[in-house]
Amino acid sequence: MRKRLLAVAVGAVVLLGAPGAGAAIPSTLTIHHNPATENLYGKVRSSNDECRVGRDVKIFRKTASGRSLQGQVTTNENGRWKFHAMAAHGRFFAVTERYDAMGAGVCGKDRSPVVDVM
Repeated sequence: MRKRLLAVAVGAVVLLGAPGAGAAIPSTLTIHHNPATENLYGKVRSSNDECRVGRDVKIFRKTASGRSLQGQVTTNENGRWKFHAMAAHGRFFAVTERYDAMGAGVCGKDRSPVVDVM
């Protein structure tokens, strides 16, 4: 009896989770540069709070041999993030990875446009 109940429970979880597995909650990611403060900053926007707040944002610099990770920050309660890039120059972009927000769904992976820092 226990095995049957466990099998039914596991099956229900799999079936309930299956429809949302492929569909990610959309978001947008921005990046800007403030030369006065030497900060790269931006915002994660989404209709879902779980996809904005506490998201990890990785900052990359584009190089001739690919991309180079410069750092990682976390968004605040408004979806804003800031990274101090002292004496930075080059082309930078930010990335958020796909994130499972548990009951809220899956937040999609996103990449910002490239910003030139000179």
